[in-house]
Amino acid sequence: MYIKVLVLILMILVSSSGLVHAIDFKGVVKLGAGFSNMSQLDQKRSKFAVTGGGGLIVFLDDPFSFELDVLYQLKGSLATRTDYSGSYLSFPLTVRARLIEHVSLVFGPQISVLLFAETNQQNVTAFTKPLDFGLVFGMNYYFSVGDDRIIFEFIVDVGLVDVTKANHPFSTSSNKNRAGYVSLGWEFSL
Repeated sequence: MYIKVLVLILMILVSSSGLVHAIDFKGVVKLGAGFSNMSQLDQKRSKFAVTGGGGLIVFLDDPFSFELDVLYQLKGSLATRTDYSGSYLSFPLTVRARLIEHVSLVFGPQISVLLFAETNQQNVTAFTKPLDFGLVFGMNYYFSVGDDRIIFEFIVDVGLVDVTKANHPFSTSSNKNRAGYVSLGWEFSL
């Protein structure tokens, strides 16, 4: 349902813009790593996080483009008595705004679907909400290789909703995912 809404929004934005003279589509694949934690766990420490996947970029007139990705993301946090890991399939819909040649700001909403969650090596998927909604923002730098591009990207993912259900055995407060990733990507013509 949420994916259909994101695709519909992207289609409306692309089709309703009278300023669009030429639309170009490119594919992208990304792989990255970083750190994540939860917003409310006591004595929290960051935990290793990974991201990877691919997507579609819709280039409009300079300086804007839209990107819809499908990414696997491993998020989590370490605390005094808790080691939480959550595996998600994430769908960010981002806008790229080119600042200067080869450098863009990236921002937009992200919906993540929970695949699996564990705390202290115990399956807590049943105690974790199935959807996480957040905002992503960051910057990317690219350089051209023929018609393709190599992309270096730094993205911050800020969760806006509590991902734990009220009956979660290891949580007594609101916990929101947060992560920062550095990714390497390849942008190619379709």
